[in-house]
Amino acid sequence: MVSEWVEKSLVDLCSIIKRGIGPKYIEEGGVLVINQRCIRDQRVSLSEARRNDPEKKKIPEDRYVQPGDVLINSTGVGTLGRVAQIKDVKNPTTVDSHVTIARLNDKSVDSTFFGWSIKYLQPVIEELGEGSTGQTELSRHRIGELNINIPPIPEQKAIAHVLGSLDDKIELNRRMNETLEGMAQALFKSWFVDFDPVIDNALAAGNPIPEPLAQRAETRRQALANGTANRESAQAFPASFRFTEELGWIPEGWEVKPFESLLEKTIGGDWGKENEDEKHSIPAVIIRGTDMPSLSSGNISSAPTRWVEPKKFASRELKDADIVIEISGGSPKQPTGRSLFITDNILDRLGGKVEPASFCRKFSPHNKEFGLLGALHLKHIYDEGKMWEYQNQSTGISNFQTKTFLSSELLSLPESPEVLAIFYAKVRPLIDKLTNNQQIHLAKLRDVLLPKLISGELRIPQAEKMVEEAIA
Repeated sequence: MVSEWVEKSLVDLCSIIKRGIGPKYIEEGGVLVINQRCIRDQRVSLSEARRNDPEKKKIPEDRYVQPGDVLINSTGVGTLGRVAQIKDVKNPTTVDSHVTIARLNDKSVDSTFFGWSIKYLQPVIEELGEGSTGQTELSRHRIGELNINIPPIPEQKAIAHVLGSLDDKIELNRRMNETLEGMAQALFKSWFVDFDPVIDNALAAGNPIPEPLAQRAETRRQALANGTANRESAQAFPASFRFTEELGWIPEGWEVKPFESLLEKTIGGDWGKENEDEKHSIPAVIIRGTDMPSLSSGNISSAPTRWVEPKKFASRELKDADIVIEISGGSPKQPTGRSLFITDNILDRLGGKVEPASFCRKFSPHNKEFGLLGALHLKHIYDEGKMWEYQNQSTGISNFQTKTFLSSELLSLPESPEVLAIFYAKVRPLIDKLTNNQQIHLAKLRDVLLPKLISGELRIPQAEKMVEEAIA
């Protein structure tokens, strides 16, 4: 019964509500430091964490995060108020001065329920900032004044279990998506960078292996010996190599082509207007570089909807197998050149009418096979750090040298379309599964259930049935 619930403030429930300290950063070693960028989608990701030198900046003992701690972004526009809960801590970890730790110290409250209760309050927390634009601050006193409703422990645990089961499925899907992306990238590298099927064929035929490929050939000998090499796919490949001045050894019968040969056309993006007017009459979702990681992995994106001109939209509207590439922005540690392969799943998720932002560019391939190959090539060279070669620094902002890239970035392409057709048939299903919208449906259900369960509006059996149906 909701009548059995009690209300308590965070200041009464917590042993500490404190921000971290300003670290002295080092590149390696030291103590992990969680910052604002680490807290997204109610999760903590350590991929953006930095490191503090404990010899130069001592960390107070209570500022080392513990399992169950709730972290709250406490400064900035667009990041203030984001909430996440620490599930486990594998190495000494703290937070910087822009993040507040709320640590539960009340045995009548389940730790996981506590985390969900503060996540429920995130929209309220986001409105508590004080100060001027760009300098918005969230004080620990205002956080401490927040109240949460607390049912009996058995119901707390049941609510946490229902929401946690959804979260666990979302996390499982996220890991599966990472695996699918890795599989797609691995097959691309195997076929179009390492030329494994050609090496396999050359070994089987007793043909010579070029010296630069000798080490790879040893690896392939083992694959052939233990039966893990895909001999069926290799039938579409040649059994020898030829030398080229541009790329060195490539498969016999293949050609060296610039990246632009994959494309029918390219065009810069658009930003439109915030509000509709006589000229800007079409609402379109605008994809920015910052939206690409979430969109490529099947997650919710914060890509904005803006009003654009019909004529401009007609030439910039994104279709299945187009590529969006970021051409302006970057940072000292992150080059421009991030890219996104557009799928029907992504377009459906965003509502159908979608175009790239003005600091991005649309690459339209000659066909879907070229689009997929081009997208995986872009991801490969970005991960390898090659995109730094195409940066042009101007007034503190990095710009991508698109024209130079299109003519100078070279690929080795098969003369026959058979190889690309086989590759597309193998990899496209992985990409479609990677970008499917189940993550969105699960996250939306979680966000619908959260306020209803935390407020007592929805009973546990009803919620459990909805979760079971969604996961099934």
